[in-house]
Amino acid sequence: MRGIDFIPRANRIDRFAGKTVYQPAPNGAVGAALSASNLVDGGPQKYATTVTGNPTIGPFNSIALDGTGDYITSPTIAINNGTTTGITVEGFILFNAFNSAAVQDYFYVGSSNAPIIYNVSGTGLFLFYNGANRVGPIVISTGIEYHIAWSRSNGTSYLFINGVLQGSAADTTDYGSIGHRFGADGANGRQTNCRLRDLRISAVGRYTQNFQPPPRMPVR
Repeated sequence: MRGIDFIPRANRIDRFAGKTVYQPAPNGAVGAALSASNLVDGGPQKYATTVTGNPTIGPFNSIALDGTGDYITSPTIAINNGTTTGITVEGFILFNAFNSAAVQDYFYVGSSNAPIIYNVSGTGLFLFYNGANRVGPIVISTGIEYHIAWSRSNGTSYLFINGVLQGSAADTTDYGSIGHRFGADGANGRQTNCRLRDLRISAVGRYTQNFQPPPRMPVR
């Protein structure tokens, strides 16, 4: 599996194949409903995704989740022994508002004890896996767009914000095949009020040290 690159079909770019492909849709305007038919994988494999709730196309061709039942789910990817299997999950996120500390806000969640990136209001952002927080807290704010990336390579997990390494920890767990969810936890709760852009899942550990975040995809 080479990767998944989710953006609204109104502006689809295939970065994995090294070329740019625009695929306009008649319902690509800001505020238009987002569904599986207009949220597509811009990578070469063209995997399907699941859209739950009533997310919309937000400003700058983002995915707008209102925090009341909206989230998206990707197909499963095998994350096996950490010394042999790499993976990267990344994207731009802007939190419109934070939930209470008891509710939390999810940028990304795997399944069970698989990696989770979440924010606790008043405390900060964490990378969690295997039953414990491994990196964090990292203070973030509403109204600011961040590039957030989790990368696992050669048995170590790394968390980056805007290309700057926030921390790392050993991670050689065989997670098997897990799905990837944005905007809610594994039980479909704790939805997040946010805007997401340029979500990318790669079957390779892309980052192990500070990097320049990829440029935002141009808006058609």
